[in-house]
Amino acid sequence: MTDETATPAKKMTRRTMVLIVAAVIAVLALGVGLAVTLTNQPAPPVASEPTPSASPTASATPTTSPTAVPTPTPTEEPGAPLPSDCLSIYSAEFLKVWADVELNDPALDDVGISRFDAVEAARQSLPGIECRWGVPTEGGMSTAVNSTTSAEKDALVAAALEDGFSCEDRESITVCAISNGPNADDAEGWVVSEELYFRDGLVVTTWRASTVGSMTDSTQPVYSTLWP
Repeated sequence: MTDETATPAKKMTRRTMVLIVAAVIAVLALGVGLAVTLTNQPAPPVASEPTPSASPTASATPTTSPTAVPTPTPTEEPGAPLPSDCLSIYSAEFLKVWADVELNDPALDDVGISRFDAVEAARQSLPGIECRWGVPTEGGMSTAVNSTTSAEKDALVAAALEDGFSCEDRESITVCAISNGPNADDAEGWVVSEELYFRDGLVVTTWRASTVGSMTDSTQPVYSTLWP
């Protein structure tokens, strides 16, 4: 009786053990399968670090050579108009006084306005008019009006200074003058004078030989007419 009772218990124990072993095997199999499954899963994408882009290279700025700026050539202001005839350069009062005196006698054509060679040569190179009053005698008066540039004016002033003229600037006017009299040995008292008057691009050259009056008597009627 004792043996029969123990046998089922032993059988139960073996069965249980078999079940346990089977369960363990199943669990192990499941674990292996799970491991295999997990192993075969694709690896999550690894975020790749962004490749640093190349820094923009500063392009070389082309250098340009400085352009030479041309220096403007100074231009002269236009001067006063050049008179076209002798009667237009004197005042009406002067022409009335000198009405009986010969104007531009052909016998005086070869007589220079200035009696100084350097001054006369510089003056004759300029465009202008010449007005000679009188006949070939000791006395008389001559006037010339010529247009001149600054450079030509400077050359004429230099020639006058070299010949003994006294020159001075009066604002926008330059005057050069010379007188050789009166001569102490001349009983009649002849005075021979010359004057160069520069203004507004013109030069008025006056020669005068007389025993009466002054240079102003011959020049003022011209200056007041050309520059009223």
